[in-house]
Amino acid sequence: MKKLLLLFLCIFCVNMVNAQGRHAKFLGIPLDCTITQFQQKMIQKGYKPNKDLNRTTPVGRRFFDGTFLGKEALIVLFYNEKTNVVYLGKAVYNRLKQEDADKEQTKVMNLLYEKYKDAAFYENTKNDLKSFYVDSFSDFDGRINVYQRKSDDLLLRPNNYSLHIEYIDSVNYMINEKREMEDL
Repeated sequence: MKKLLLLFLCIFCVNMVNAQGRHAKFLGIPLDCTITQFQQKMIQKGYKPNKDLNRTTPVGRRFFDGTFLGKEALIVLFYNEKTNVVYLGKAVYNRLKQEDADKEQTKVMNLLYEKYKDAAFYENTKNDLKSFYVDSFSDFDGRINVYQRKSDDLLLRPNNYSLHIEYIDSVNYMINEKREMEDL
């Protein structure tokens, strides 16, 4: 009996050790490096820094032009401005009609269902735009948010919707939040 209990305890400890450090990946790159390292990997994959947006954006974000799932997208990386560690990667499809945003969101969600079969999927129904998120602690420590935004810019109508696909690394996100709270 003691041997069986000891065996279960060892298996539990091994699983806990393996669970730590499984960072979320964005574009196949683990969200566990500095913004400089991440940018180098992005450039190697063919993404181009968006110099105009990067020049006018505050520290903590970096913008790239490229594709996500074969479609033109704006890529945004969020990083801690003190440690420079990336904690969130986002792909944004801009200037969509509502029906196109719905279609793309359904496509992304179907691919996520297929890839993360054991994950927990949730739908946010608090607003009139569709929003989903995925918690996948069996594959990585993180979360994937898929949501739409509507712009009030009259010049964009009817193409005033955007679809956002965010990959959040739980470990680095919590470290970033803790550092921000220390500033208060």
